[in-house]
Amino acid sequence: MRIESNSSINTALECPKKYQFKYIHKVESPVYPHAAAYGTFVHYFKECEHKGVDPDRTAIFREYIDKYPEYEDDIQWDIWLAEKVSYQHKRFWDNVDGTIGSPSNDVLEFKDVEGEWGFNIDHEHKQVGKRDGYVYHKDIEKFFLYELKTSGTTNREAYKHKLENDSQIDVNILAIQEDKQPVSGVFYDIIWKPAIRIKTGRKKLPDETRDEFYNRIVDTYASEPRKYFERLPVLRTQAALIHGYTDLSQKFKLMDAMSEHGYPRNTGACLNFNKLCTFFDVCTQPDSPDLLKQYNRRHKKLPEITEEGQQ
Repeated sequence: MRIESNSSINTALECPKKYQFKYIHKVESPVYPHAAAYGTFVHYFKECEHKGVDPDRTAIFREYIDKYPEYEDDIQWDIWLAEKVSYQHKRFWDNVDGTIGSPSNDVLEFKDVEGEWGFNIDHEHKQVGKRDGYVYHKDIEKFFLYELKTSGTTNREAYKHKLENDSQIDVNILAIQEDKQPVSGVFYDIIWKPAIRIKTGRKKLPDETRDEFYNRIVDTYASEPRKYFERLPVLRTQAALIHGYTDLSQKFKLMDAMSEHGYPRNTGACLNFNKLCTFFDVCTQPDSPDLLKQYNRRHKKLPEITEEGQQ
């Protein structure tokens, strides 16, 4: 059976060759993924909040420093910032009075946090994942998925429209329905990143230090929380769920074809967010197989899913 996650599927569609490196060869990039790691850290602190447990900062630091030993300062600062922003987020939603039309933290009761799920597309294909949360809305007495997003996009309306076609949510809801559990839609908790940059090259002032810059980010969230924290409900119709199921089924067919005929490069994906793909060298020099040895290997195909969930 082919078992894939939303991340692995999206990687295959972005660039099949990148999928081969990450999920067939199971190699880890040696470059610290700053934006992705920060998002993971925010998820971690919110997960601890929703579970009502204290975060283990040392454990999450150790997990990343073992992978990226040359990026100790970056990891420490990103963990610090993620914790501060998570606190500001909690503080805001703890005190919302309903005037902005979204439920406060008191209204949403978490029934499940980071629960693994799986959905069989057919007898040969299965998508698996982790849901950020499954919540009960006390006021309207309905159940919803909960998804936390961190985004630095400048086109917020386009981003929110994209969420309306989130096929991962479609399949996640189908998995809940298959378990005979109620679900009416999804609440997206969006943490927008401020569009500010570190101050450098100033004529009369020295360059801004990272300490000053990160504290300025925290102060920005604290002074304008309604601008940067948004809780967005999205309802899902059965027609939308069927559409998402059809999309996923076709994606699996494409991946089956790749497995049979090979994983082509998508050179249009070599440059993303003004950065070269971390597999660029090994991808463009196929006559140098030793290049692949520079990468660490992981033992699981899908790093975020347990061994049991991948069987």
